Amino acid sequence: MVASWTRRIFIILTILFAGVIFYMSSRPDYSTKQDSLRVSVEICEACVEDYDRMTPSEQAVYLEPVDHMVRKAAHFTEYALLAFLVCGCFPKGDWRKMGTYLWPWAIAAVYAASDELHQRFVPGRNGCISDVCLDSLGAICGVLVYAMCVVILRRLLNKKVK
Repeated sequence: MVASWTRRIFIILTILFAGVIFYMSSRPDYSTKQDSLRVSVEICEACVEDYDRMTPSEQAVYLEPVDHMVRKAAHFTEYALLAFLVCGCFPKGDWRKMGTYLWPWAIAAVYAASDELHQRFVPGRNGCISDVCLDSLGAICGVLVYAMCVVILRRLLNKKVK
């Protein structure tokens, strides 16, 4: 009974999160750049000494690579979370078998490819194969984190039963 409710919750969360990804990909380039730049400026202000006293051209030396990393980290993280959620949609499997990992990863990777295709039709955006690869790598990590959570939870529950 608990497992069916848990799966339903994971299915709802997966659909909602896929919708969030679709919405974020539907936004024009200037909107997404503003979001990532806000985060990047905060990082630079926290990590680079006297960043706020620098000229804009001096700040750009730090800001551009940080912003690139923030954008790529967002790609990686969103697909790690998507794959983690997809894992919860499947019935309890034997997490020692490789096939249990492949379906959640494949679903997240196909969604990543379709998302990059979708971005080609959004003003100022483009789809990149490298982003699909990064998203797929994030999905692998999401599946592995889910598998580790399953193992840890089983061990904790077995200790409580004994």
